[in-house]
Amino acid sequence: MRFLYLPFEETLPDDSSGAYTAFGLQCWQIEIGRKTLKAAVPDISCEKSFVVSLARQFTHFQLSPLHFQDAVEDAVS
Repeated sequence: MRFLYLPFEETLPDDSSGAYTAFGLQCWQIEIGRKTLKAAVPDISCEKSFVVSLARQFTHFQLSPLHFQDAVEDAVS
């Protein structure tokens, strides 16, 4: 079993400008012949490079989905 973290883009409503683009992360569990979405954290940042960097780190260190939310909160604080 292996975990793969992937960024995703979303357009969210904003009262002042109408909408904005934000990036979140999905955690996928990879098993032989199967990929299962384990967790997702939306609207992490408007900076794509920051979220891509988190995805690389979380995948490299095989962050458990149990710690996913806490790790994102630590990264943005």
